Amino acid sequence: MYLAILSAVAKLQSWPLAAYPSFEDMDKPEVTVLTMAAQRSDGIIIEINPIKHDSLTQLPPERLMGLQNSLLNAVEGDQRLRLEAFWRLWLQENPTLNRTASVKFYRDTLSSLPENQNHNLIERELVYECRTKPASIAAR
Repeated sequence: MYLAILSAVAKLQSWPLAAYPSFEDMDKPEVTVLTMAAQRSDGIIIEINPIKHDSLTQLPPERLMGLQNSLLNAVEGDQRLRLEAFWRLWLQENPTLNRTASVKFYRDTLSSLPENQNHNLIERELVYECRTKPASIAAR
């Protein structure tokens, strides 16, 4: 009995005497997602959260989340290229965004608690910003 209490207090991994679950590394109720802010040539900004949109329907949500995580955690030089490639893919699925002049990519930290569903932005970090050419100009 005393060994079980000692292993629980000291957080020793000593099965079968360890106290499970230890809960020592519980994650915060937060999730990190990619958000894009596309500014059109007329100044209107459209905020895009790929997880909440119906685009890229060939990717199930868990694959899209994995793609976002790899984009946000890429090495800085590769990250720029990957984010630009992701934007081009997004444009193929959403031709209404062809008049976009610039895009800002953000790493948003959101609360995953259900009661914070409408007010869940905890932190926003600008990851990358790029200027784009509208499709009509690029085609010339």
